[in-house]
Amino acid sequence: AANQSSGIEAERPIKTSSQSLADPETTDRPAELAGTESMADLPETEEPVETDPIALRESILSNIVDLSNNPQLADTLRKQLVELAKTSPIEALELSSQILSPRFREQATNGVLREWAGSDPMSALQWIDANSDGLTRSVRNEQLIAAYAGFAQNNLQAALLSAGQLGEANSYELRIKSRIMGDMIRTQAENSGVVAAKQSIEQMPDSEIRNRLITDLIDVWAGTSPTEAAAYISSLGNNVTMIEENPIVMRILKDAMSRIQNRKVTHIFKNITTKLKQNYSLVSKRSIITLPSEGPPIISVWL
Repeated sequence: AANQSSGIEAERPIKTSSQSLADPETTDRPAELAGTESMADLPETEEPVETDPIALRESILSNIVDLSNNPQLADTLRKQLVELAKTSPIEALELSSQILSPRFREQATNGVLREWAGSDPMSALQWIDANSDGLTRSVRNEQLIAAYAGFAQNNLQAALLSAGQLGEANSYELRIKSRIMGDMIRTQAENSGVVAAKQSIEQMPDSEIRNRLITDLIDVWAGTSPTEAAAYISSLGNNVTMIEENPIVMRILKDAMSRIQNRKVTHIFKNITTKLKQNYSLVSKRSIITLPSEGPPIISVWL
């Protein structure tokens, strides 16, 4: 369980998480999936993060007050709050809620949630649910993305199972769920290999999410071995319908065609290439691509 706040206050009154997150400055932001602006754009200070609890809290409070006049403190402040979150995540979240800039407040909050979820993911996710009033969808979903990233860092399989329970009531929820789980599959493919990621996907029931994760896997796989990625697509057979981004398919084909020796595989992908060229208007849209064991693929626009 997280430690309670020490009660130390900055020069401004502490706002509750719900109050600060309902700040009009925040809620006016577009409810889109654009990622939070990276703090890498700001020069980083070279000062090490204080670890002594008392000195750390004092420095955080001072930096919160000074941040409006010195934006370069944002990265240091975020790191300090993440450090505090290792022992007192609730207090770190309360302090991050005092940051006036919506951008910096959200980045600090997401950093704390990611750290907290690494050690206690259920508590971090419960906090997000309990403090969602007044949030735009984009802000809340960035919090979920941060928390699940921390969760997956220490227990990827458990994180996948938990994310699999997220809602799919509408296209927006489906898109968020797909992004969260897709990030996990991509990370697993890059860190543990595509075979491990492939096995994770194979354990999931057939669904639109599973098909989207196959797309994420193929995208990563094509970057390391386009021939194997192309062969994997052909191995899916005539019972699998994948939701593909056509540019991904086209890139895989372009990279793999000259390396594929199997005649059957080459024939299938030549047919796909021809079909896509005939329907070039689909390239910028999602389409459903069914890969039969014989004959040309079936391609139709996904609405």
